[in-house]
Amino acid sequence: MSSPFSYFRKYAKELTVALIGLSMFAFIVLDMMRPQHLPMVMLALLGAVVFFFLGKNSGRRIIYTAVGLLAGAVLGSQFTGFAEAEPPVSVNEVPLERMELEELVQNRYRANQFLMLAQEEALGPQALQMQGGPVTFGFGLPTYEDVVLGKILIDIGEELRVAVTDTVVADFIKEITQDKITTKTFNEILERMSTSAGEINEILRHELKASLAYKLHARHLNPTPSDYWDTFRKTKIEQELQVVPIPTEKFIPLVNNNPTDSEIEKYFDKYKDKLPRELGMNAPGFKVPRKVNLEYLMADRDALQDELSQGIEITDEEVEEFYEENKETYRNVNPFPADNAAEGGPAMEGPDMTAPETDREPAAAERPAAEAAAAEETPAEKTPAEESTEESTPTEEPQPESEEAAAEEAPVEEAPVEEAPAEEGEPQSSLNSNRAAALASVQDEAAPAEETPAEEAPTEEAPTEEEQPGEESPANETPAEEESPAEEAPAADAAAEEAPAGSDQKPATKQPEYRPLDDDLRAQIREQLLNRKINAKMYEMVEQAQRKMDELSREYREASLDTQDRIREANDELTSDQVEAQAYEELKPLRVKITEALKKIAKETKLVYKTTGLVDIIELSSPEEMENFDPATDIGNSTPAASPETMFSPNTDPVWYNVFQPGRRQLYYPSHTSGTGLNNNHYVYWKTEDVSEHIPELEGEVRKEVKESLVKDLAKTPAAKRAQEIAEKIKANDGKIAETITDLTITGKEDGEKLSFIPVKPFTWMVERSVQGSQGFPQTQLRLNEDIEGLEAIDDTFMRVTFEGMQVGGVQVVPNSGGETLYIVKVISRSPSTEEEMNTLYASFVDSLSRSLQLQRFLGPSPYARTVLEESQAVRREYIQKIFELYNVKFNLNQQI
Repeated sequence: MSSPFSYFRKYAKELTVALIGLSMFAFIVLDMMRPQHLPMVMLALLGAVVFFFLGKNSGRRIIYTAVGLLAGAVLGSQFTGFAEAEPPVSVNEVPLERMELEELVQNRYRANQFLMLAQEEALGPQALQMQGGPVTFGFGLPTYEDVVLGKILIDIGEELRVAVTDTVVADFIKEITQDKITTKTFNEILERMSTSAGEINEILRHELKASLAYKLHARHLNPTPSDYWDTFRKTKIEQELQVVPIPTEKFIPLVNNNPTDSEIEKYFDKYKDKLPRELGMNAPGFKVPRKVNLEYLMADRDALQDELSQGIEITDEEVEEFYEENKETYRNVNPFPADNAAEGGPAMEGPDMTAPETDREPAAAERPAAEAAAAEETPAEKTPAEESTEESTPTEEPQPESEEAAAEEAPVEEAPVEEAPAEEGEPQSSLNSNRAAALASVQDEAAPAEETPAEEAPTEEAPTEEEQPGEESPANETPAEEESPAEEAPAADAAAEEAPAGSDQKPATKQPEYRPLDDDLRAQIREQLLNRKINAKMYEMVEQAQRKMDELSREYREASLDTQDRIREANDELTSDQVEAQAYEELKPLRVKITEALKKIAKETKLVYKTTGLVDIIELSSPEEMENFDPATDIGNSTPAASPETMFSPNTDPVWYNVFQPGRRQLYYPSHTSGTGLNNNHYVYWKTEDVSEHIPELEGEVRKEVKESLVKDLAKTPAAKRAQEIAEKIKANDGKIAETITDLTITGKEDGEKLSFIPVKPFTWMVERSVQGSQGFPQTQLRLNEDIEGLEAIDDTFMRVTFEGMQVGGVQVVPNSGGETLYIVKVISRSPSTEEEMNTLYASFVDSLSRSLQLQRFLGPSPYARTVLEESQAVRREYIQKIFELYNVKFNLNQQI
């Protein structure tokens, strides 16, 4: 029997040619082909080889080979569906392949890398940190969603004819670097990035086009003055209700409690891509949100207070030195000088505001001097004689009056002032015109008051004999044109400077410029210095622990990089996410070892070891709102700790914000944070686990949860029908709830639970709450009023329906958030509600807005401004979601990309 190699020796020439051809085909063609086409290609090649040898003796090998190639291709085409991989993203049914998606991510990364390097070189790291970080591209979404949105916005930019020229790109770079980047620095950055100016220009051009298109397309989302007014009234308008609760769970026995598998699967598919609480507080949502696990060491202030305070001594010299260094903080000044304008202080500059309307005009004797002077300029205070003169000669120019005539007319205004009736033919001010004028005064800067000649000025009120000062008024010595309100000395100040002769009144004592360093102030400074020194000790304790954690962090990172390199060498087809996930699992023994080492560090440094467990962003940012509150999650709102020398940190982003940043998944990077103020804890933490949001498998506990949610959802239908029946009966009985529901039950069955109605005390749509703000200090914010006795799990929709969709006396069925309870609501009262009351409320809003504009440079945005901006951000997120829906964007979340 001949050797098998003899066959290869016989056909060595043909096989060599075939091998070279297949190699070229594999290296050139196969790399460019999609996986779903491989079965057809492989079977075509196999068919060609088989038929080549079948036809070797026929003399028609070429024909046989062609037939085999064609037959294999036809047979392989039947199997392409089995190998076809679902694309990670599709836009308008057009698949966006992994390579294209990775290219978008890479371009975004390179654009932001250039921006960060350019700003760091031009401005310096410290200046960047002070301004809150470098300017970068992005829309605040997870990485892949963000770049897909950018691609869509580029198409929108083309439709809007957004042109981004080389000049625009250059101007943008100059703007973000404050025109401080040189050609040499620019070339050095390009060299570090291993790229060219043309390539980086093209990448920036695309990112700028997407950014500009977003701003143009979404410009209508910017808040308007009307939005501020809408928020203000939600905190002021109160309404009183009577409600009849209809719990939907009472109707569960009336529906099918054993849905079929197909019903469960259909219900799961409907809500599988919705997060919990995304559609409402109790609404279904089975998508698992992104979760992280934090390990941290805590310096407990309460536990360490006594121990750390021992040996700390505050000397008098330290107290006096602190007082002198911070003397400006103890200056005796009024932070609201506008309130003391009548006492002679300069009024705070700001926009002119429309004063609230009122039915009563205070008499001149009741008003401060500044208000009286302002009142004299209003037409409503003209005497009847002056009004009749104006009505008789409306077109005549006003004649100058002599000073004697003005003096003769002055006593007329000593009589009690009555509100002048509106002139005939003059239209009454409407609600809209008042509000439009008020808004205009808020938005526009107040123009400087025009100087009015003395002859044309309204008549001043002559002082009585009792009010006449001892010295002659300087008014006769100074021309009226040169007088200004700021230069006039108020009567109160004159009285303080010089008391009338022969009286017992003592001159007012001038307030000292600074608060004296008395015993009370010494005690306050001593306590403040003690807290500082305790805080410094706690800071050093945590810093010592962080240095030890840094060593463990380096050990983990080195092991992680080595493991990832080994995994890539073994399988270069894996994506970065797959490599990181596999390395994380392989490093589990090391992670357990690091945790034990961290507990040992806690004992050595007298700190407390804690872990949050896997928590989502809501559990970490608002732990107090969770039913099962875990004190370990208190770290979520702590912010980067400032050193004792600086006292304040330029970065105020809380822990929950940092650990849930899109794309920020670094593990075992220690960070030092502290709570609010000096009397809070210090922490040093790192993230040990980061689980992406994902759709779970429909099995086990998930299946049980879906089934329970489906049954509850089915019970809402008969509950809604029953609630509507009861509401109609109440309407038919003139809204008499108590009388109507006396003998009625919740489900309608005679042996069922009786209905009851709950009187709800007056409440507002929104309320002010104190939350942690910048630098850890309390900050007032507006939040939905959820703490209303008698109402559970209500949301913004409930408020909108009851406040805006119902009249006083109306009856309507309104569900709570998620529809767990249906409320039959009757509006008993609402205040303010009349047009006059609303005008007064609007005047109050304009005044409040004026004050907030004057003070926001010192105290930051008002609660109304912050709330409107937060609502604007929520609207923008909804807007982005609508863009995805409009372009039919589908993300295959289970596809590794």
